[in-house]
Amino acid sequence: MTPKLIKSLIFTIVACSLFAGIVDHVFPTLLGNSNFTYLFSLSLYGLKNFYIWQPLTYLFIYPAIQGIHAGYLINLAFSMFILWRIGTALCLTKGIKHFLALFFGAGLFSALVAFLALSSSPIGHIYAGTTPAIFALLMSTIVLYPQMELMLFLTLPIKAKWLIVTILASTLLIDLSNGMFINFFVNFGAMIFGYLYGVIVWKMKSSFSSLGPFEEFLQKVTHGEFRHLRKTPVDRYAKTSSRIYDFRTGERVIDDNTFIDACLSKISSEGKSSLTWREKFRLWRISKKKLKAVLKRAEYDKFRN
Repeated sequence: MTPKLIKSLIFTIVACSLFAGIVDHVFPTLLGNSNFTYLFSLSLYGLKNFYIWQPLTYLFIYPAIQGIHAGYLINLAFSMFILWRIGTALCLTKGIKHFLALFFGAGLFSALVAFLALSSSPIGHIYAGTTPAIFALLMSTIVLYPQMELMLFLTLPIKAKWLIVTILASTLLIDLSNGMFINFFVNFGAMIFGYLYGVIVWKMKSSFSSLGPFEEFLQKVTHGEFRHLRKTPVDRYAKTSSRIYDFRTGERVIDDNTFIDACLSKISSEGKSSLTWREKFRLWRISKKKLKAVLKRAEYDKFRN
């Protein structure tokens, strides 16, 4: 079952693309020297003049530079078909939040790449289309479904990862050979975003064995598994013969309450397992002492009453 979000997203993209294409060619002077496509697509002029909506709105418009023709409609329909299939699978598997994070995260990251590429171009190019988001979704699919198979031409079984990699690599090669360097860098950046999202956020690994060590290292770095290698005041506390030290400043802790606060701070930032045996023993002694004081106070109040 197709999620309502995917249906609404596809309808919005198709409606905005056709509306912009029709209006720009039927009423070319409606907005003066500009048009709807230029206004809502990524452009160096727009980004420099704080058209803050462009890094998001460019995802909803496929520019019809030569008008709306059969080739344009086929390209738009094919892109929406991929968005429908991949988007539905991701929403059902990982949830709508992850789909939105991938879709708009890739869009914003690609917008930054596009801005850098547009800045180095002497010609006033524009960039628009859902292609970066689709590329990111396809790359994340490789990580999420490493062993999935598809039927090529409804007869030949093929690993999805090889088919997706072939399609993406072919698209990048075509952009490069045609001198469409902005498209190349933007789409390549979106692929990197989708891959890193799957590896880092989902903590999964692709089925490409050569990337295994890199992915494992990346996950350890981003999820803080190398924190024990950092030298902090806690290390000095563990090695010193002094009884009580503050974990953040390395200075002596004067009373039990300050010691407890320091322990709680360390647990919240590094986890309960980060406490040394000395710290655990000191906490146990403090809790025992406080419990004894509470019981003694209760007996005293009972005696008075």
